[in-house]
Amino acid sequence: MMHPNRSVQWLRLGLAAALFALAVAGQAEAVTVTWNLTGSDSLDGAEGNERSFPAAGGEVLWARAFTTTNTDGTGLFLPAYLGRYSGGLGVTSPGDGTGASPTNTVDNIGTRDLVVFKFSGAYIPTSVFLTQLGDTDFTAYVGGNSGLTFSSFAGLSYSTLGANGFTQYTCGNADLLWQSCIKDIVGGSTDRLAGLNNLGLNLSGQWLIIGALKGDATPEDQFLIKTLNGTAVPEPGTLLLLGVGLLATGLWSRKRFF
Repeated sequence: MMHPNRSVQWLRLGLAAALFALAVAGQAEAVTVTWNLTGSDSLDGAEGNERSFPAAGGEVLWARAFTTTNTDGTGLFLPAYLGRYSGGLGVTSPGDGTGASPTNTVDNIGTRDLVVFKFSGAYIPTSVFLTQLGDTDFTAYVGGNSGLTFSSFAGLSYSTLGANGFTQYTCGNADLLWQSCIKDIVGGSTDRLAGLNNLGLNLSGQWLIIGALKGDATPEDQFLIKTLNGTAVPEPGTLLLLGVGLLATGLWSRKRFF
């Protein structure tokens, strides 16, 4: 029989190794993924079309476009056409005619356009790059209840997103408006990287909504969504498996050396 002190040392070594593996796995999960959303599509097409975007690591992002049924952002969501351009994703709503630039942008001139993104799992969106064709102020939500599909969004509205598991980004946790959430009345018409996790609150979900500023009293926002960055949230099953491995290491060490 091994001396008790030596067995305790081996047990501690096994536990330390398992903890190290857990830490390494956690760091691997924290890698930020970037999706490039550019392309070369027509200015208009069938409403409700779906786009998919693979990242360099193979992670897939899906997207569809919607607009509101009225001009103040309070109406129901209605499917729109989602186009990919050199500056990023844009929306041609049913009222935008042929989608001639800049009506093919995510805009709040007329109805309020929005793009709904679906991640392959739970993600923490960290930032989004906006290409301006007007102002770049926007409204954003993250979250989503289980069971949601793209079809579920037709008939929802901004006022019902909370009941469907969404959290709105505010100036406290994201750089939604020009110059640190203070709207620049002079313009704000410049390309920019907008932060979505400025205070490290790690708001997460499988769905992300980015739309032109819905409550703008003087609608002037027109932009394309060029890139999206996000961090994968470790799945409970992965953490459970690592925890089981940690426990098994300790039990094996105890059985082997006592």
